[in-house]
Amino acid sequence: MNDRQPRPPRIAMKSLAWTSALIVLAATPGCQGEKQPNPTGSAATARKNVTEIEPSLATFAPKAGQTIYVPVYTSVSVSDRPHNFNLAINLSVRNTDQKAPIILKSVRYIDDDGTPVREFTPKPLKVGPLASAHFYVNESDNSGGRGACFLIDWIADQPVTDAMVESVMVGTANTQGVSFTCNGRVLTDIRHP
Repeated sequence: MNDRQPRPPRIAMKSLAWTSALIVLAATPGCQGEKQPNPTGSAATARKNVTEIEPSLATFAPKAGQTIYVPVYTSVSVSDRPHNFNLAINLSVRNTDQKAPIILKSVRYIDDDGTPVREFTPKPLKVGPLASAHFYVNESDNSGGRGACFLIDWIADQPVTDAMVESVMVGTANTQGVSFTCNGRVLTDIRHP
């Protein structure tokens, strides 16, 4: 007599693993609870180290700053048949400096024809040391076309370490899931002693 238990089908295990990964991601500290800008471009609600400031406070002669290009994808093809898999876009702008804040002057969402779609920062955002600002585009929002981008402009009133910017695209449908990241590329760099 065989005492071995029957093994569950492989497809069920894959679904279970994907569901478990989503639960872990949702339960990770810092991934929930923060109010984030909505896709219409309103700025993040005030947090201790990420706050809106008046534009006049961001008019100093910067000692450091960058314009960063970040590729993003609203959909990707996933099979031989023309089938697009829609993706949500998560953009993260991180101040890597341990002592000084940076100011996000602009977070512009640009479509795949190079036309501005929306500005995510109607007012500049002051991002404190080691803090991060997050922006989100819904999975159902295809206003950027398939291969959109973000242009991020940040400055600082003193020398600081470079900001880190990356996008995370995530999409789920039935038992399938797609996720990947893209790093930002510096287009212009301001450095003054």
